[in-house]
Order: sequence, then structure tokens, then C-alpha cells
Amino acid sequence: ARARHIRPAWLPHIASTLPRCSLPNRRFSSAAAASVRQTASATPPANLRFAVGGDHVKIFPAGAEDSSVSLSHEQLRENCRCSECYIGLAHQRKGVEIGQGVKVESIRPLPAVPGTGHEVWVELTFSDGHHGILPIDLTPPLLPTRIAKTLWQHTPQAADPIDYTTTLHDDAHLLALYEQLERNGLVRVFNAPRTAGAVKTLAERLGGMVRPTVYGETFHVTANRAPDNQAYTSLALPPHTDLPYLDSPPGVFLFHCRSPAQQGGGLSTYVDGFYVAEKMRREHPEEFETLTQVKVPFRDVPEHHEWDLMAEHSTIAVEHRIIKRITFNEAARYSLLAWAVTTPQMDAFYSAIRTFRRLVSDPSHTHHIAMGAGEITVFDNHRVLHGRTAFTGGGREMEGGYSEWSN
Repeated sequence: ARARHIRPAWLPHIASTLPRCSLPNRRFSSAAAASVRQTASATPPANLRFAVGGDHVKIFPAGAEDSSVSLSHEQLRENCRCSECYIGLAHQRKGVEIGQGVKVESIRPLPAVPGTGHEVWVELTFSDGHHGILPIDLTPPLLPTRIAKTLWQHTPQAADPIDYTTTLHDDAHLLALYEQLERNGLVRVFNAPRTAGAVKTLAERLGGMVRPTVYGETFHVTANRAPDNQAYTSLALPPHTDLPYLDSPPGVFLFHCRSPAQQGGGLSTYVDGFYVAEKMRREHPEEFETLTQVKVPFRDVPEHHEWDLMAEHSTIAVEHRIIKRITFNEAARYSLLAWAVTTPQMDAFYSAIRTFRRLVSDPSHTHHIAMGAGEITVFDNHRVLHGRTAFTGGGREMEGGYSEWSN
């Protein structure tokens, strides 16, 4: 659910519109210079000013130095758009080696090149003998952004219903799903077919692929199979995140209700882990810090030892004070032999995890959904903890699968 970077129209044509730079200590060839002038407008912008300093070059409109753009000498050198330095069709630098201490010796505006999407071009001469050309925009570019997350205590922010079939064919509905997933961490998708495979189809629509795991591309959850995992029982499941025993737990979980429990129960439960973590940061700051610092092992070994998976994660992952991921699964936390922490760290962790466990198990923090046949929940496995209430009788059939934010 990120705003996509708009690819400027000039990018595919940049190599053909820019001059070929000379080798060091040589100037542009006359033919190359002529090619630029043939595609440029008659006069360069008259209101552009430059101030070449020891560390930076300032570029600003005449009479508006306070609105300057400041760029370092090396920054300008490595972003040269000539054909020796830049692959236009790939939109990538060639990785030309730049000597230490390179400086801009001269800079002058060039006429605009029609069709490139840039009004201002400059020609530069550098201390290493290179002569380059560069587009300079005095307005910030459109950068990828994230939709702000809305943390919720009990119920996610109200959102329009998402229809399965419409989402498969309508980009507007797909965008709405992305936005809800980014904002709330949880999306309800209705009217999916009750047959196997709906999860894979939706995952491929969301991100192009399903993330395969040791359980396959998708997996089926019923209470009438050998219970080699707690999910394959009729017991209640406490809130947790999935697959913590992988170095990189999957980012997105898709869970399809093919058939609900026949005799009641089996409600799906969801907890906003980011909300709980922020509450813990406010009310129990020392224990919050413990859960960001102490890594704990998680392990998964099936009965017949087809695999033995283990990974370590902090319960709360923080980057620049922003909560990035919750990893919490008490059934898979492995604390007997593989946990290399000191006794004080262990004591602090047990105190902190009790507080966190109490908060995520608090009914006032739990959102219940009685999923009907043909409903799929799509949720952020790095943020939203999921579980279920106990149920009796058979009939409950679920299919799950994973995707990735990077997809």
C-alpha cells in the first residue's frame, strides 16, 4: 500500500538526448554538443543562480537564496546523466569510480530539453577532468510514501467491504485493499469461492506470488487430522504471530474460511500488536525496552523430524523509535537449552513478557470475527496477532497462505 513512484517520461529517452561525455581532460565533442543544442529550447533559464562553495554547491532562483537546493560536489559528480556515467534505459548509474575530493570547477545552465520532464539542466566541469550534464529540479521529487497506520484498541477503523471477485479484476478495489491493510493491518474480503485455491489466487493478485513454506504454498486447518500442530485441534488458540522460527517471518497472512464450525465457537480473534506495544511503552517503559533488546529463540520440529527450524527475534522490533514488527508465539518459544542470555536478562524478560501476554490477552484489546464461509481475512503478520476461540463438533475448514510486503 505504498504510493508508487511515478516514472518520468524522460527516463527511457535520457541516453539519446544527453551528450556523450569526454574522457578525463577532454571536452564534449562538437557533435555531442550540437545534439543537445538541437533538442533544447532557444535560451537557458535566466533566473537561476549558483554558488560554488568548499563543500557544497547552492542552486537557487535569482533573489530567492533562502529557497536554495544544496548539493555536495560528490553528489553532483555521481549523478551525472551523460552516457558514460548513466544507463538511460535501465535508469541506473554505471558505477563509475569517483576520486576522493572531486570538486565542481564550473557550472552553467543549459536550455531545457523538451520531453525530458525537467525544466532545468546544468553543464558541469569537475576537478577530475570530467564534463557532465545533470537535470536540476528546485521542487522535491515525488517519493514513495506510506499510508499512516491507524492503531486500534478493539475494533479496526471502519472500512468499505472488499469483494473477492471484484478485487481480482478491478484495480480500484485492489488499491482499497492495500490501503486498508496498510492502515488497519487487517482486511475482510467477502464472497470468495468455498473451494481450495482461493487464497493462492488472491495472494497472486495482491503481490504476484504466494510465499511457499515447509507447509506448502497453502495449508489446510481442520480439527480432524493428526494434531502435530496446535492449530489442528478444537482448542482455543491464544494471540500469536505465525512462523517466528523463520529468520524472516512472512509479512502478510491470508486466511480463508471454507466452512465455519457447525456447533458454534471457533471465532477468529485479532489483536493490534502495535497498539499493545505503544501502550506498554507508555505504561511500562522499562519492560518495553527489555522486549526490544532481549532476543528469544523459537523452534518448530514436527513429530517425524522432517525439518528442524529455529530463529531468534526480539518480541518488539524497533527502528528509530518506530515499531516495525511484533514476534510473539508462546507455543513456539524455545527457552530450555538454546537461550544464551544472562540470568538478569532472563528475569527481566519473564517479567516483561508476562505484562505483554496479559495485554494481548485482554478482552478489551481483542477483535472477534465470526467468519462465514467464503470470507478471507488478510492481515499484517508483523503487526496483528491472531487466534481463535474453542469450538465443538466438526465442520470448521480453513485454508491459509502467506505473501510478502515486498511483493
